[in-house]
This record gives sequence, C-alpha cells and structure tokens, in this order.
Amino acid sequence: MRKLGYSNFLRNGDNCDIRRLLAIRKVVWFTRFCSVKGYRGLVERYLEVEVSGFGRDGSPIKFDACGWKARILQHEYDHIEGLLFVDKMVPRTFRTTANLQLVLPSGCPKLGVYEASTNL
Repeated sequence: MRKLGYSNFLRNGDNCDIRRLLAIRKVVWFTRFCSVKGYRGLVERYLEVEVSGFGRDGSPIKFDACGWKARILQHEYDHIEGLLFVDKMVPRTFRTTANLQLVLPSGCPKLGVYEASTNL
C-alpha cells in the first residue's frame, strides 16, 4: 500500500490507501481525462479495490469498491500521484473518440475482465 498526503476523493488532506482485494481480476477499458478532450486510451485497472483513509472529520474510513466505482477511484488515485491515463495506458491505444471502433493493434489486451497476478 502507498501512503499519500492528499486525496481528491476523500477530500481531507490526510493519508489514504488504495489496494487490490484478494480476488485478482483486472478490467481493460478505454478511459479519458477531462483535460484531454476527444481522446481515449486503454488502461488496465483492478476490478475490486479496498480504500482506507480519513473522513472530513478525521475519523478512519474503509470501504471496498468494485466495477466502475473501483476504476474511478484508481483513476483519481493516479491523479494524486501525478499521473494521467496517458502515463498508464496500453501502448499504441491512444485514439480519438471517433476511432474507438477501430481494431486494436496486435498484442493489445482485449477489452473486458480477466484474471491477473500482479499487485497494484
């Protein structure tokens, strides 16, 4: 787990952690960043994560997230670490929204959920 000094999604300024849960499944999907309008890239994320930190009143909080919520929390966590989706995207998958239906380059993972064995 990594400790942070600022959290956009907990909005407290205290430390927060995010880590994958024991079920090691990932999802590959196109993602975007609002400041890079009209473009997307494939990013691999854990399908289930555990988030812990401190609430606005300073009390500890801990919750699990899965699916879309887990993907969004990991996306926001990347921002805390100074990363954009282009820093984490699968190589050769950056494209305009008009070209999302084009065939992915050879060697790219398929869209969807799969089993993985690496840590976040």
